[in-house]
Amino acid sequence: LCLRDGAPSPLGVDVQSHVPFDPDLFARIATPAERELYDRLERAGDLSVLWSRKEALVKRSGYGLAASLSGVETMGEASLVTFVSEELDAVFSISIGGVSERNFCRRTRVRMLELSGGGDMPGRGADAAGVWQPRSLPVVIVR
Repeated sequence: LCLRDGAPSPLGVDVQSHVPFDPDLFARIATPAERELYDRLERAGDLSVLWSRKEALVKRSGYGLAASLSGVETMGEASLVTFVSEELDAVFSISIGGVSERNFCRRTRVRMLELSGGGDMPGRGADAAGVWQPRSLPVVIVR
């Protein structure tokens, strides 16, 4: 994942694969407001959206996972945008300090790129350079 933002603002990005729902893990990381999500996340069997949103925020803060995730509130956080790609089974969360979701979506293009033509292609060496090609993927913005 590569992201460039022209604003001189703190930036946090997280890409997360499936995180199986675990009631103990949820209890350790959820804020009181996020506890309202328990039933929905348990039914989905997946904590990846909540985990990814928290990681993007703590990365933006500069504290990373040294921060207590139970103190990181994701509900109503205006500077946080989350995309879900079922095809990739991945969640992408991006937080830019001082930029609201509305402005983010207005100012930013999100593209998926995949490497093609690299060393795994027949007749090319293992170190052969590939080409980054746009990949069209359906994504859902999580609110």
